[in-house]
Amino acid sequence: MAEVLGAVSSIVTLLDLAGKVIEYLKSASHADDDRSRLRDEISSSVAVLMMLKARLSPTSPHVTSLQTTKTLAAPGGPLEQYKSDLQTVASKIVPSVGTGRLKVTVDKLAWPFKTTEIKALIASLNRQKTLFNLALQDDHLSISLALQGSTDALGAKIDNVTNDLDNVKQGQKGMVHIANSTDWPELTVPVQTEAQALEEKRRIEEWLSPLNFWITQDDTLRRRHKDTGGWVFDALEFRTWIDSPGNMLWCPGVAGAGKTVIA
Repeated sequence: MAEVLGAVSSIVTLLDLAGKVIEYLKSASHADDDRSRLRDEISSSVAVLMMLKARLSPTSPHVTSLQTTKTLAAPGGPLEQYKSDLQTVASKIVPSVGTGRLKVTVDKLAWPFKTTEIKALIASLNRQKTLFNLALQDDHLSISLALQGSTDALGAKIDNVTNDLDNVKQGQKGMVHIANSTDWPELTVPVQTEAQALEEKRRIEEWLSPLNFWITQDDTLRRRHKDTGGWVFDALEFRTWIDSPGNMLWCPGVAGAGKTVIA
């Protein structure tokens, strides 16, 4: 419960800060394109955060799981990173309060960012918004993978590690062959067995991704009720797909519609 209250409190703080930033973005002069793009990005994130706040309510029919909530509110997590990005913007455009009056006149506020800075900020804000959308779907697995990089990046790392291990094994075999074909009896090279290589590969994979996919799947299944998604099997689109080998059934839906549970 404490984690949920903490996450809700963080979202309320973010919504308040985002509102101030959006208001001053409307007042800043110059750099209209950059200002508009940044304002639109923050505005779209606000809409997602409001839905996420509602989803965290105990009275919501689709309460976000504790596992997902902890990931969102973790130190260095999406909520904290989003707050850091907003504070970066606010520190340069929101007038500070001095002795009873604003130190900066809003209508004279100059644009303090370079285009490259805006691109980086928008990219970061968009990334956090994507994670918030995944949280609306209670897709903890995808959030965790995204925080570590991406599914493709993770797979590439594992493939690279596997290739490196294979190269090491081949190199060791070659060194042993050289040692056996020379007159250097004192030269000894330890040979890595297949079992040792597999064990080392397993440890590296666990280090790259300690995720337990069964826990995530079990969490999703526990939120499923009897006959959930039964209507899908009666849909004409589904029956047509079943009778058409090789075709792909595309199932779009808004965040929180239940795509993960139905799948």
